[in-house]
Amino acid sequence: YLHQYFKTPEEGGAIRSYYLATAMAEAGHQVELITGWDNNWEESIEINGFTVHYVPAAYSNLQSFSKRKAAFIGYLTKAYKKLIALGQFDLAYVSSTPLTIGLLALYLKWFKQTPYIFEIRYLWPEAPWQLGAINRATYKVLKVLEEKLYRNANGVVALSPPMEQAVKMAAPATPTLLASNMADVAYFKAKAETALAIDPKYLEEKFVISYTGTAGKANNLQALVPIAEAGAQQNLPVLFLIMADGMELTKLQAAAKHLTNVQFLAYSSKEAAKACLQASDAQLISFADYPVLQSCSPNKFFDGLAAGKLIITNTAGWVKELIEQHHCGFYIEKNRPAAFIEKLTPYLENKNLLQAAQQNATALAKDFSRAKISREVVSFIEQLI
Repeated sequence: YLHQYFKTPEEGGAIRSYYLATAMAEAGHQVELITGWDNNWEESIEINGFTVHYVPAAYSNLQSFSKRKAAFIGYLTKAYKKLIALGQFDLAYVSSTPLTIGLLALYLKWFKQTPYIFEIRYLWPEAPWQLGAINRATYKVLKVLEEKLYRNANGVVALSPPMEQAVKMAAPATPTLLASNMADVAYFKAKAETALAIDPKYLEEKFVISYTGTAGKANNLQALVPIAEAGAQQNLPVLFLIMADGMELTKLQAAAKHLTNVQFLAYSSKEAAKACLQASDAQLISFADYPVLQSCSPNKFFDGLAAGKLIITNTAGWVKELIEQHHCGFYIEKNRPAAFIEKLTPYLENKNLLQAAQQNATALAKDFSRAKISREVVSFIEQLI
């Protein structure tokens, strides 16, 4: 199992690979997972019946893209050496991003005759290209790599319908599985062990809208500022709780420093994010206005469903369609604070309407349950073997 950014629940962040590796091990498979970490030494740790091999490859959302590229290369070289040391495998499960991790998959397929399943979490290189992180020459090279990875894969796991469609267009003969991120209802319904650094009584008096996750260019959290300003001007009992980390966080804090209805909390673990959600009435999903980001399968969306929260998104696409179809939230157009206030007001005035939307979110979460998605991925692997 190759994934550069593997995290455990104690670390926070996306823990999909933790769930999937656990499910693979529980199904009786021997799982060796190779990932990167910030330390300058290698270490192997047993977790939930599988082995995690950590190699030095520091990566953070706070890094510039040039430093991230260096981290990608560092992981490739060290993971390659670890693969050589571990020997032969029956199958490789390779999770992107970055797309360059696929070079290890091709090496295994072409030189070790090891079949691989390729998992795509974001559409690379389309995402960095639209966000201006790579030039045209790099984009063209990565497009060739992308197609080769899809065509040579024994199967592709896609996290959203648009991603699966992109794979089918590039490699019609490659089997695909649509397996989105997961909604872990049992986890988010259990009482959080971490307390928030904010007065609970203050939260009880407010309609709390939370954002938990990354504060990067792709998230465009700056769009929250005019919305919060509009809410303050109308004296709405709304509080925005931001638990985020990333390159744009400092800029956002500076832009929102005059707003008393915006509070920032340190992002530290999955438990902290759970505590933030449990103290909230609604969950905000925010992305910048790039077409490729409409294909994302955002963790925070599924966490919000699992926690039974009203879902608010500013991004069109399949997530918006799900929210509207299942009546568990609403879509807001960017740069229209008045429209946000208009759509939110009924939920402020009618608790029954809010509770109905939250119940619908919990019901929808069952379609993306941890057990269901994990079972589908393990079954897909076993069928291909």
